[in-house]
Amino acid sequence: MQYNPEAKRPSFILPPGDYPAQIINAEEKQSKKGNPMLVVKLNVFNTTTGGEAKITDYMVQGGEYSADWRIKELVEASGIEVSGDLNPYELNGRNLKVRLKIKPAKGDFGESNAVVSYMPWSNADGPKPVPKDDSVIPF
Repeated sequence: MQYNPEAKRPSFILPPGDYPAQIINAEEKQSKKGNPMLVVKLNVFNTTTGGEAKITDYMVQGGEYSADWRIKELVEASGIEVSGDLNPYELNGRNLKVRLKIKPAKGDFGESNAVVSYMPWSNADGPKPVPKDDSVIPF
């Protein structure tokens, strides 16, 4: 078997900046400390390379560092009415923009992308991106 001995592990880290994104799944869970937490899985589109990256954002409520302000920002950016009551499944499939940063490596975890903020999608941003669907087989 032949292989490339010069091959390097691919990086799925996007440079810091603003990117179009689609919410794949949002659900309420419980943090390790027992606080309610919104877990949002995003498909982030790199318009420069045409690639996609999957990013998960964890927003823990309660305590000194409550993420209620981030949840409000997400709800506003996704176009849902801000009422203080959210069914996380209403977020699924919504298009928006995210501002990303790079979180440095820590412990056993390498560097990764993190969401800094959520912004609404506007028509000036161009057509809404559509994820690649590898499950469709053309015949």
